[in-house]
Amino acid sequence: MFFTVTEAALEDLLKGRRREQHPEDRVMRVIWFDDDYAFKLDTPEFDDLIFTQDGVQVLLISLDMNQKLSEMKMDVVYRNEKNHFVMHHQD
Repeated sequence: MFFTVTEAALEDLLKGRRREQHPEDRVMRVIWFDDDYAFKLDTPEFDDLIFTQDGVQVLLISLDMNQKLSEMKMDVVYRNEKNHFVMHHQD
């Protein structure tokens, strides 16, 4: 099984990328930090899973992170007047 991302989360990542004016060669990467997932701007590696929205790269995940999060799906929820990314077990 692979890590997946909902369409809503991809759309929000694209909006954030445009709003924050990320450089074209830098993309948000899912990382493991302090026993939880986090994000950092990074450059794509040849073996990354690359998620795109409207033809734009919006999320990277390494093969190691794919294995760690293989049963998870990333989604976005609106809470406290902000969008938050959450992980759910896939059905």
